[in-house]
Amino acid sequence: MTKKKIVTLMLSGILLGVFLIIRSTCENITVSAAETVKTYTVSLDPQGGTVNGESLPVTIGSTYGTLPVPTKTNYVFKGWYTFPSAGTLVYADKKVIIAKDHTLYAHWNGKEFEITLDLNGGGDSKKATVRYGSKYLNQLPVPVRKEYEFTGWYTGKSGGDKITAASVYQDNKLKKLYAQWKLKVLKVTFVGFNGESYELDVTCTKAFGTLPVPKREGYTFKGWFTWADYSDSTATPIKSTTMVTEKTPLKFFARWY
Repeated sequence: MTKKKIVTLMLSGILLGVFLIIRSTCENITVSAAETVKTYTVSLDPQGGTVNGESLPVTIGSTYGTLPVPTKTNYVFKGWYTFPSAGTLVYADKKVIIAKDHTLYAHWNGKEFEITLDLNGGGDSKKATVRYGSKYLNQLPVPVRKEYEFTGWYTGKSGGDKITAASVYQDNKLKKLYAQWKLKVLKVTFVGFNGESYELDVTCTKAFGTLPVPKREGYTFKGWFTWADYSDSTATPIKSTTMVTEKTPLKFFARWY
């Protein structure tokens, strides 16, 4: 065998060895990569709703894929999130980066409902929009009615449950609230002689009723007058039958002769 052939054979052997080493290395890398691909279980928490399927398998680096849509009475589904409140929104094309079993939580918005606010004698009814499962907040106005004091919004025209801004809208089949009222009560002061005074609680739309009768030695009491009428000899004093209004003066003065 010539020297040239010997060299050729030696080179062929070396190349074959290198090929076999590279092939073996690539196979090991493929096997190693396959071994590191992990599949994890994602649990689905509908948070009060219902969902088809409680869990699904996911692979790191792949997308979550199509996620089921849960349902919940009187609520609209917002999406799947990584925490019960707040957290990151997870959608079909989002890649899996959590390298462990984990849970996704359904988030919800309450459906919007229109309710009627019946002013119950205080004017025309109004409308308000409230969200199921949320507080009324600023959806409840404070109405005004002449001679009356507003006592709140209730589920009944009389009686019923009181609803405030902090109340949470749940189920109201009538979808109606009623303003309730009470007649205004005024505290009126009657000023007699030498600082002597009397106080009387009087109710709007009703008569004053029995009035105090002050005494002053050597003088005759001629009635109770407002300060504006006190020096007017033609003015008429209030009487027990005088009707009280929200504009009734809160102080009267005794006139003497």
